[in-house]
Amino acid sequence: MHYLKRIWQWLKNAISKVLAFFGFSKSKTSTVGNIKKSNSNTKYKQGNEIALSKTKQSINIDKSNSGTICKQESSTVLNKVENGVQNIIDGIDPENIEEFKDFFTSSQNLGWYTSEGILISLFDLLLDSCCHKEKPVILVQGANFNLKPPSLSEEFKEISKLYNKRNILYIRLRPTKTPGKDQRHWIIFYFFRENKQNKLLFVDSLSQGRNSKDIHKILEPFLKEKKRSLHVSTTKIQQDCYSCGLIASEVARMIYLNHVNIETIDGNSVDLGDFLPNSELNQLITSCEKKGKINYRGTEYSLNASDFRAAHNSVALKFGLAGNLLASNSPKQISLHQILNGEKINYNEARKLVKKHGFKKESTALVEKIKEIRMVFIGNADDVEEFSQGIKALSQAHVENIGSNEHYSSKSNTF
Repeated sequence: MHYLKRIWQWLKNAISKVLAFFGFSKSKTSTVGNIKKSNSNTKYKQGNEIALSKTKQSINIDKSNSGTICKQESSTVLNKVENGVQNIIDGIDPENIEEFKDFFTSSQNLGWYTSEGILISLFDLLLDSCCHKEKPVILVQGANFNLKPPSLSEEFKEISKLYNKRNILYIRLRPTKTPGKDQRHWIIFYFFRENKQNKLLFVDSLSQGRNSKDIHKILEPFLKEKKRSLHVSTTKIQQDCYSCGLIASEVARMIYLNHVNIETIDGNSVDLGDFLPNSELNQLITSCEKKGKINYRGTEYSLNASDFRAAHNSVALKFGLAGNLLASNSPKQISLHQILNGEKINYNEARKLVKKHGFKKESTALVEKIKEIRMVFIGNADDVEEFSQGIKALSQAHVENIGSNEHYSSKSNTF
């Protein structure tokens, strides 16, 4: 419940940004709230701009001296990238930085993604899934799916009943032979059909398919009853002990966006490169092989796949998705709060609302918008560095602003 409350608080912070992005109208209440928040933000806006300006100048000087980037004002590509990073930073509410402090890493679990963190990194596809019945449902254990049957086979039977005619992407902790006990390692199961045949794809970012016998044995009752074939990935991606959640999110994204290709897989052992885009998969593998600096809540860490981490963190900080996802004058409404917290949503009803109010186009636009943000960081170490420095400056300015406000308040109380 603690994490769900924090997610709800996070969601409440930026519905105005999403509504403004889609051009939706808002109620007077939300407008007043945004005006108050805007007024409070202006107190430290100038301080943020100065800090960011100094940081950016410092970065440019370092790059110029090291020869990594030749500064040319006429370079439209460089300017475009710099503007992209700066625009993302400019659109971040500093208060969100603290709200995300445990979703993507923590002092106890360095670099570890919580179930909520994984779901947040996929929120655009969650919305898209609600709008397109032909696309897979996305479930994350402990976030928007919390059933706890006595065995994994029973759990999978329940999932199949709930989403009988949909393909399903299910991210969960790797099970053990003991029912109800899981390892601290995120994996993926993908339920799909091909030529009326039920199939199940199993992806473990650490395994090369050698440790799948236990999974097959645990799932044997489910596989036999549903006459479902099991296909095990032999592609190893993870090179550390903490990036499983990040990799599960990224592989799930690739599967979702390329689900049509996956219907053609055959054989007990499969290579992800046979049906997922090789360029994207190779980029993920390469990023997971090296460490880079990433800034969370003003603290810098050296972690694998820092570019993908920056992409996830930037999207989460920039979009504080709260409230209703349809226009405020809709008779019924769908909220991210409902989706992220696993509340039951009638997909048929959701599709009717989407069709009536034209949100289907907006969900597609949101996926494209986030794709643009991701492209700024993935494979671009310089932009990750600039973003990390920008987050650090925002966090410091925010802390200083809070301190100055407390000092002013204490002085005021003396009169």
